[in-house]
This record gives sequence, structure tokens and C-alpha cells, in this order.
Amino acid sequence: MAKRKGRPKTKVAKNDRVSVRVTKTRRSRYEEAAERAGQSLTDWARRILDEGAERELREE
Repeated sequence: MAKRKGRPKTKVAKNDRVSVRVTKTRRSRYEEAAERAGQSLTDWARRILDEGAERELREE
């Protein structure tokens, strides 16, 4: 049997996407911040959005 290639399946499917248009300068800043945090840009953005949503929802 041949080995499977690619990313292993996760327990929770992530099918939805959020697209954000930004300037090259902003993207560079986001990439630098993600690198400093030791995260991919996607993981960093997800964490920042989750933290912001949590904060906003607590203020209601």
C-alpha cells in the first residue's frame, strides 16, 4: 500500500474562508508579527481575530 501524501486530516473541518484585502505594507507588517510570534500568517491572523472577537463580545 502506498503512503498517503499531503496534510493529515483534522478532526474539525475548516471549510469557510475569510478574505481581507490589505496593502503590501500591512501584509508585510502582519507577516513580520506572525514570524516574531513563531506562527504562520494564517495561524497568527486566526489567533488575533479570535482574541479581538472575544474582547468585543465581552464588552457588550
